[in-house]
Amino acid sequence: MQPKTMSKVLVAIDFSAQSIRLLECVYDLCQNDVKTIILTHVFEDAKDAKSSGAEWQEVIHQLTSFKKKLVEKGFEVKIVTPAGEAAIEITNLAIQEQVDLIIMASSGKGYIQSALMGSTSFDVVRLAKCPVFVERGKIALKTTNQAKPARLAKVLLPTDFSLASLEALSIVRSLHDKIGEVVFANVIEKSRSIDDLNAKVKQAERNLIELVEEMNAFGIKASYRVKVEGAASKVLLNLMKEEDITLTILPKTGAGIVTGLLIGSTAQAISLNIDRPVLLVPTSHEN
Repeated sequence: MQPKTMSKVLVAIDFSAQSIRLLECVYDLCQNDVKTIILTHVFEDAKDAKSSGAEWQEVIHQLTSFKKKLVEKGFEVKIVTPAGEAAIEITNLAIQEQVDLIIMASSGKGYIQSALMGSTSFDVVRLAKCPVFVERGKIALKTTNQAKPARLAKVLLPTDFSLASLEALSIVRSLHDKIGEVVFANVIEKSRSIDDLNAKVKQAERNLIELVEEMNAFGIKASYRVKVEGAASKVLLNLMKEEDITLTILPKTGAGIVTGLLIGSTAQAISLNIDRPVLLVPTSHEN
């Protein structure tokens, strides 16, 4: 599978404290292939989106300030300020502009707070046809690897070895020169017997060793974990804390996903409860 290339990125900003840090996310994630950044803020009321309004002028002033910083970094920048339901406007804009990645925050007005299902960022994750990076940021990112971007210092890549989960590898490949370390994880939730469990563990280890060796070939430090206790989402959330993970990359769907469901149960549980950045990747059949 070839690395995903990203040439155009959409950044959705609501001006919460969380979303103000999205410029840092752009600098961390957007490799040399990225040429264009679309900056957007969605107005709830069409009246506020009129150019004669004070709120519109303030939004444009702040977006223009962000644009100037990005232009100084060499990006081409476009500002778009639609009005309507935020999740729909963001996903429609992503389709219209044919962006390769959406970057947004998960706190502040209209975004995920606690485990609120109807929130904007969760709806964007469900609806988007491209990868979505969500800046959670409840914790301070800590890394001793100052040569690598903070959010890419230690990346968790959960896998059940389905084609869906392996597609996330293409993101890692595209960011290989920025990533400090990758931790692969496989959770075995069910087994028929001790012998069956042992066989599943051995097979998982063989598969994970191959992935580790591939990362090593890219010059990335890598390791793996096989877990056999509990539901995958809970195990992975605990692993993130134990390993001080700075970014988790996972597919929206996985093995056994119900046809037509746009986000799998594991991805859903992690998205709603994670306390650090997450990047969710759609599978090929969603595009």
